[in-house]
Amino acid sequence: MKSLRNILVAVVLVSVLALVYLTYDSTAQLAQRTPPLTDDVIKGKEAWQQNNCINCHTILGNGAYFAPDLTKAAAKRSGKWLIGFLASPDTVWPGTVMANISLTSDDAKNLTAFLTWVKDVDTNGWPPKPLSVLQKDSHESNVNGFGATIDRGIGVFDSEGCSGCHRINGIGGNIGPDLTKIGNARDKEWLKNFLQNPQNVKPNTMMPAPNIPGEEMDALVDYLAGLK
Repeated sequence: MKSLRNILVAVVLVSVLALVYLTYDSTAQLAQRTPPLTDDVIKGKEAWQQNNCINCHTILGNGAYFAPDLTKAAAKRSGKWLIGFLASPDTVWPGTVMANISLTSDDAKNLTAFLTWVKDVDTNGWPPKPLSVLQKDSHESNVNGFGATIDRGIGVFDSEGCSGCHRINGIGGNIGPDLTKIGNARDKEWLKNFLQNPQNVKPNTMMPAPNIPGEEMDALVDYLAGLK
């Protein structure tokens, strides 16, 4: 019995030591993965909480899926754009479903600082890059008949943040329709008309007008039409 007790005590001690080490190691790694906190970042986090942004958006794996994940939002939009959009969403992006939550100018600036801080957190590759499974090789692009255009279309899809709402081949959001086979359901003309003026083609749609320049719009339409 005494030897059994000693074994159990040893197991418990080893387990406790392992837990202490893993806790220390995890804390040390977290400290290395996060940028320094500043007053405006802290105030931005407070604004994030006070306005219940997490009820619609996901950040660092926490939140809801009604609206796009914002973990890397500041990597896709400039600080000036974010401040303007947060202060008056419909002015910057007509037709957006983002509600105007009446942020003050300071709150918009601080919230942008917080999103920029989050963007710089080392998330070890999460979330995955949108459409990475589709960017396999140029041969597949040529098979679809668009050559280099499809690569440009993928770039537009990515830079416009379309994957925040739409899913392709299992990657992306689930707010809007899955676009994996959109080319079977819609032709280029319909896609272009819809992207230029979603409400005109499909009244009451939640899709905002993305306001994409001509050549980039054509590349995006070619890419979507080739998804079959």
